[in-house]
Amino acid sequence: MTQRPRNGFTIVEVLIAIIMLSIGVLALASSSGAVTRMMNFGRMKTDATAIAQSVLEQMRYEAMESTPKCTSLASGTLTTPPKRGFTTSWTVTPDGTSRDITVTVSYQIGPQTKTETLTTSIFCL
Repeated sequence: MTQRPRNGFTIVEVLIAIIMLSIGVLALASSSGAVTRMMNFGRMKTDATAIAQSVLEQMRYEAMESTPKCTSLASGTLTTPPKRGFTTSWTVTPDGTSRDITVTVSYQIGPQTKTETLTTSIFCL
């Protein structure tokens, strides 16, 4: 009596395939958490930079609208933050015919406080 060849997979081959698939799915799931954290960090950093840029633009406008120029510029903080969780402050340093402005925006990422700082000079001629 001759046996004909059997087509299909053995139980061992099926188990090995399931284990390999499970390892791949677990690796994908763990990396998705890291990607989500990086996206959140990037969004917060972008928001902080946008807030600092907005403050700098407001300071430039105030400097050019005052008479004589730059007399209305002073250090300070935002009393009502534009977005919850952000703290904004700026310092104005006179330097002859210009003013150096440094804007600092702080925010929380988990247990850490991150800070973004933008600096510019406004000429008051």
